Amino acid sequence: MKNLLITGGAGFIGTNFVKIMNKYKKDVNCIIVDKLSYASKYENIKNYIDGKNFFFYEDDITNYKNLNIIFQKHNIDSLINFAAESHVDNSIDKPIDFINSNIFGTYNLLKISLDHWKNSLKENIFFQISTDEVFGSLSSNESSNKETSKYDPKNPYSASKASSDMLIRAFSNTYDLNYIITHSCNNYGNYQNTEKFIPLIIQNILKGLPLPIYGDGRNIREWIHVDDNCKAIIELLFKGSRNNSYNISSDFEISNIDLALLICKKMDEFLLQNTHLNNIYPKTPIFNNNKSSKLIEYVEDRKGHDFKYSLDCKKLKDEINFRCDVEFEDGLKKTIRWYIANYNWWI
Repeated sequence: MKNLLITGGAGFIGTNFVKIMNKYKKDVNCIIVDKLSYASKYENIKNYIDGKNFFFYEDDITNYKNLNIIFQKHNIDSLINFAAESHVDNSIDKPIDFINSNIFGTYNLLKISLDHWKNSLKENIFFQISTDEVFGSLSSNESSNKETSKYDPKNPYSASKASSDMLIRAFSNTYDLNYIITHSCNNYGNYQNTEKFIPLIIQNILKGLPLPIYGDGRNIREWIHVDDNCKAIIELLFKGSRNNSYNISSDFEISNIDLALLICKKMDEFLLQNTHLNNIYPKTPIFNNNKSSKLIEYVEDRKGHDFKYSLDCKKLKDEINFRCDVEFEDGLKKTIRWYIANYNWWI
């Protein structure tokens, strides 16, 4: 039986990972730690906490003393680190929070892992969730980044994640710590905080508020449904090659403005088929004889705004035969319906 520490397990990707891990509870005990910041909620995972296979602790990954106790109590033999400050805009306004959580927090987890695993390093795994942003920006005609591409972070968030990746590799080289690092493209799906692009557009349409688009909206992102990302992470946890990094991506790329227009279209279609929702969302444009796209508003571009992110996923496909199960428009429809149905969650 594996005793897996899941940090950041009540956040967006962590929540969806925990839900899927419920299927593996005969093989894995999940010990979840989350400081329950503004972007994470205990209610997301509370139904899985049973005190037998699933345990929860409200704590911060920078707290060595408390995490050390958790390691000892549950005999942690593997760790997967979802915990991170992740919103680029916030990193521009207050980078110190990202340095503390993403760099110092990762170092703290590395130190605790070494302290507990020093006699069994070959059997343990430090699994780090990273981002495509560590590779920096691509031009429109540049090839997708591979795992071997040069790191070139352009903002405080991506720099903090690149730093944590480097720390992990250094600890592996110096102390023989086993690791896996994954870089995924933009995730979307249920339970994502409404500061992020897709839920923000959905929320503002329902409230009849402007849909802010940075610059000219031509910046390009690659999107993957969070369930597909979690599926890949679980496969790599059990089957991935140690001391390796893997890109997790979908090959679906779209500009920010085209994505906003697509969300507007799907929202209008769904709401017109469900006019009874007018009682809940009376300010929605489609209920007032307007299209949601009328709310789009171009705003001053973000500082250091990367033009394009794109990942080459060949290594993952070759090693574990990875394929995405969720086609983008299908996943987007499901995500829209979830946010509409779960008003009390995000309001």
